[in-house]
Amino acid sequence: ASILLTGNGMYKQWKTEEAYLDNFTNSYGYNESVYDFGYCTVAQILMGYDEILQYGNKNKAYYNDGRNPCILDETYKEYMDELLNVTETLVNWDYVVLVDQTKRMAIEEARKETIYALANAYGPLLNNTGAIPVIVDTHSFWSEETNMTGLESVEYFQALIYDGVEEYVEALASVLPEWQSPVVAPIGIAYLTVYEERPRLWKKLFIDDNMHSSVHGSYLFACVLYATLYGHLPDKTTATKVEFLFADSRKLVGRLEYPTESEAYYYRNVARRVALRGYIPQSM
Repeated sequence: ASILLTGNGMYKQWKTEEAYLDNFTNSYGYNESVYDFGYCTVAQILMGYDEILQYGNKNKAYYNDGRNPCILDETYKEYMDELLNVTETLVNWDYVVLVDQTKRMAIEEARKETIYALANAYGPLLNNTGAIPVIVDTHSFWSEETNMTGLESVEYFQALIYDGVEEYVEALASVLPEWQSPVVAPIGIAYLTVYEERPRLWKKLFIDDNMHSSVHGSYLFACVLYATLYGHLPDKTTATKVEFLFADSRKLVGRLEYPTESEAYYYRNVARRVALRGYIPQSM
């Protein structure tokens, strides 16, 4: 829900050499570098325009958290305005992938804000675009770097997350036509499957904070999401040189240990089972 108030928060994170797009001449005549920050607000993503977004947030239409590229960078704002005007975009997405903060999904009281936003903000926007929402079942974790009170275990944490997934699906389904019924990408179910079957490999799914995905986790995530959307796995050649998939990444964090071919094939197998065959881990 917070992204509705702040918009894109990746200005500092994605201002990297790998994210460089081009040079753009702004309204002052200066030729400046432009980076691939992406769309600045939910409205830009879903509608192709945002009439209330201003550089500097002069109209206070958004909460300025110091991370939105269109609010902080006038050249980028002008670049996006020109890009959207040239393409005359009225966006018509097939799917829109929605991801919430993991612990918010697990805690019943914290879900309420998201449920309200889904029904009253995202629902109407999705209805206008005709996109089918894809709710990501986020992965549980166990880390000493965050408060784990009330979450008890990896398995229980994942079960709570899935309770949140079901409530989010219900919230959107109540305001969308049946043909736009939400779809679930079972990422957390895939992680839990690895946790049960190969606990040592499960640890490789995370960077050093034991919360966020490593390249191992990102590959598993990608396989599950791809299978959810397309009904089959990505080409098997993606398992042979996983590092090539990350060659153009705007930013990589954590240890860069790429999956071996056998590990990648195992992740593909997990993705096939959970996304295409409905496999549910024993602890669920």
